[in-house]
Amino acid sequence: MRRFQQVLPGLLIALAGLLAGVLLTWFTAVLPGQREHRNNLAYAQAGALVSRLDASIIAVSSEVNALARSPAVLALVQSPDPKKLLDAFAQLDGLVAAQLLKPGQAASSPPMSEPVLDMVRRAERGVPPALEAYPEAGQQRVYSVTALRESADTPVQAILVLTFALSRFTDPLQRDAGTIGQMRLTQLVFNDPPVELFSHGHSQAPALHQLGTANATWALGFQPGPLIDNASAFRLNPWLLLAAFLALTGLLGGLWLTARRSRMERANNS
Repeated sequence: MRRFQQVLPGLLIALAGLLAGVLLTWFTAVLPGQREHRNNLAYAQAGALVSRLDASIIAVSSEVNALARSPAVLALVQSPDPKKLLDAFAQLDGLVAAQLLKPGQAASSPPMSEPVLDMVRRAERGVPPALEAYPEAGQQRVYSVTALRESADTPVQAILVLTFALSRFTDPLQRDAGTIGQMRLTQLVFNDPPVELFSHGHSQAPALHQLGTANATWALGFQPGPLIDNASAFRLNPWLLLAAFLALTGLLGGLWLTARRSRMERANNS
């Protein structure tokens, strides 16, 4: 008991130093590492969602531009036939409606909302509008407005207005959404207030990662969900445990050797 009391102060000091080292490692290395890991996972998942959305946007834009240059569509400019127009674009997934308007005709063509009319006017001025979504009959519809010309140097012959279901763009976003988190697709046109077009999934995370998309008026927000939170939860690092074990073993071994040497010295002196 006396020997233990002799080494107890040193043992307590050593243990306090070990505890301080562990706490310092925890707050300066482990916790920041966990936060960084969680953020990396969240941004990676948000990037994957944006890639899916961008693929849909680029596919629609490419298909529309290719068909808009086709002779069959240009031939309809002189004698537009609604049925033939829909048939020409029937291959477009998610297409709801199609209109072919001569320059200046949009204002007298019912029904056309003011925002879509503004898109048409921009196209007539030679400013290609991005995809924009507006409510129609209680549902969000995505509008694609394209100016038709025989060549890049010729005047605008007609304006092609295509209406798509929003699901054409958002369906790819819904895979695994219940576990990875919550996503919000918002639209910002010029100085108008942001409009939420689509929301899916659930998350309690406060951080919201807002990323741009291939469509200039759309941004995708993402909040990490349970799958990412659980993946970033703390897991004991075996190497850190081994280091702590070796440090504690060395500490106790040193104290034992010190006590043993002290006993030997007292024995020799006696």
